[in-house]
Amino acid sequence: MKNVPNLKTVEHLVELEIMGLNDIIILQNKVDCVKENKAVKQYEAIRQFIKGTRAEAAPIVPISAQLNCNIDCCDYIVNSYSVKGFYLRTKDTTVRSFDVNKPAAGIDELKGGVTGRSLLKGVLKLNQIIEIRPGILMEDDDGNLGCRPIILRVVSLYDEQNKLELAVPVTNWCVRFLLCLERCLMYMEK
Repeated sequence: MKNVPNLKTVEHLVELEIMGLNDIIILQNKVDCVKENKAVKQYEAIRQFIKGTRAEAAPIVPISAQLNCNIDCCDYIVNSYSVKGFYLRTKDTTVRSFDVNKPAAGIDELKGGVTGRSLLKGVLKLNQIIEIRPGILMEDDDGNLGCRPIILRVVSLYDEQNKLELAVPVTNWCVRFLLCLERCLMYMEK
């Protein structure tokens, strides 16, 4: 029997714990590819795995994406959650970072920074200016330490392999940033 959960599922649960998300749905996919007793054993293994985590009370929905089985159930569950978070100020967390720049690349060849993120609330759009806080630890002329936020502009958004126009709180996605030097300098002058 294939390991339940697989490594990617373990990573996703760790990310949910770090982000503090509580609105969770677990999809038990490809139930059409196994016998009923094996699907039940997988369900029990999933239930055991999530015991004591944020996902403990989450519904586990057996689905077959290929056969469109229980997709309507997922749609109902997702649409029953409040969408008020979409209208709040954007708040997200970095899950991982990627170096997409080639070694010894010239300034004109730099692609910017890329991070894997999860949006907790709000919506993130292309060309949106965001702040990374606390930012950079700096010392002023009097020797006092303080933090200055890093100001960035969103230049691309992706989830898995799809290019996005905006990111919403129900997905993990990657964002490519460019540093907004003029705005960073404004903070440094304060």
